[in-house]
Amino acid sequence: MPRWVRLLNGPQTLGRGPLFWVGFVLAMGAALVYPAFADAWSVGNTAYFLCWVFMALGLSLIWGYTGRLALVRRLSSGFPGTPMVWSRSTLARHTV
Repeated sequence: MPRWVRLLNGPQTLGRGPLFWVGFVLAMGAALVYPAFADAWSVGNTAYFLCWVFMALGLSLIWGYTGRLALVRRLSSGFPGTPMVWSRSTLARHTV
């Protein structure tokens, strides 16, 4: 396996420890018991929230790998300064 593939893949050790599985069982138990103690509106609202959480995490992952957030930040800070740069470069050409 090429070195760059190993760097992307990383160690696959997350689900091998007992602490992970104890936390997983507790989270699944809480998710199964929650509808029995909450009203229908809260359960629906929580399910809707959890659907959007995964979308937000995916979007964050994509933006992190592609650098889109940094591009937007650069564009928003770069555009207001562009007319100033143009005016200074134009003034510099006419004064020389």
